[in-house]
Amino acid sequence: MKKTAFLVVLLLCSALTLSAQKRGVQLVQFGLKAGITAPSFKLKGSDFMSSDPKVGFQAGLMARVNLLAFHIQPELLYMFNQYQLTDGQNGQINVNKVKLNTFEVPVLVGLRLLMFRIQAGPSFNIMMKSNTVDKKGQKLDLSFTRPSVSYMIGLGFDIRNINLDVRYHGQFKNSKQYTVFGDGSGEMSSKIRGSQWLFSIGYMF
Repeated sequence: MKKTAFLVVLLLCSALTLSAQKRGVQLVQFGLKAGITAPSFKLKGSDFMSSDPKVGFQAGLMARVNLLAFHIQPELLYMFNQYQLTDGQNGQINVNKVKLNTFEVPVLVGLRLLMFRIQAGPSFNIMMKSNTVDKKGQKLDLSFTRPSVSYMIGLGFDIRNINLDVRYHGQFKNSKQYTVFGDGSGEMSSKIRGSQWLFSIGYMF
């Protein structure tokens, strides 16, 4: 039984390889990508009054396994985002500047339609680090918890080895939880539901 299963897998891999070669497509490709991010945040049960996200950027590595009209595309992405959280602590309007550095590992399954690609799949957060928050010249600490699994869905366009992608990166039901500790004046917390649009250009070798 095991030998039969092994032979079936071997024949399937051989068939996929031959099919890719006939279509002039490599079975496995590697590439680089970079682009911008457009995040948004929804506050729930918040001590903060509003959030003001800024345009960020992304850069990383990608691989693609071509299987007939389908493909699997794992990536390793570094993302930098920044936004402002406004609060009314102590009767004053304060602006908290937040900078986030994250590493994401999306694993996308795609369908190719001529030069277009439709892709969707989970994205795994392997690290998040925030810079300190600057509030009226004073450094404050920012702690958080974040869902380790999110999702991405998008549309891509290939021109030879050049890839153009537009994706939506969203969170599942679990929300982010932020807590900002002040200088002896208490603490502030908020559940923040985050999402972002990703625009990138890449090159496959």
